[in-house]
Amino acid sequence: MVVWGEGLFDNDDAAEWVYELEEAPDFGVVHAALTAATEELGYLRGPQGSIAIAAAEMVAAARERPGRALPEPVALWVELNGPEVGDEDVALALAAVDRVLGANSELRELWTASGDPSWLRAVEDLRARLTSIEPE
Repeated sequence: MVVWGEGLFDNDDAAEWVYELEEAPDFGVVHAALTAATEELGYLRGPQGSIAIAAAEMVAAARERPGRALPEPVALWVELNGPEVGDEDVALALAAVDRVLGANSELRELWTASGDPSWLRAVEDLRARLTSIEPE
């Protein structure tokens, strides 16, 4: 996994997923990424975790709780597709974030081993923003 910063989109896996997202016709690609992470019962690999975190960030942005470093293509995509995001998507995004932060998560293990708390703070901020979303 190639990482160039602690931001939630600052890695190859999330960046490549954003390219896929730009071609997606609807919110289904975000839902699929979140579902894949939450349904993984075994070891959650880093790429899958990175994509799930990026997808959860999309949900937060769509519900008017964007992160500080939202890439421009993501912001544009959210502007077009954000109205599709419902309360069930927020719950799924929270579950995906918890899965990435939980046991058997390569991404959490890698960042913990790095000794750099920046990524964990960014993910905890994402989780707090998702938690603060009022049901519709």
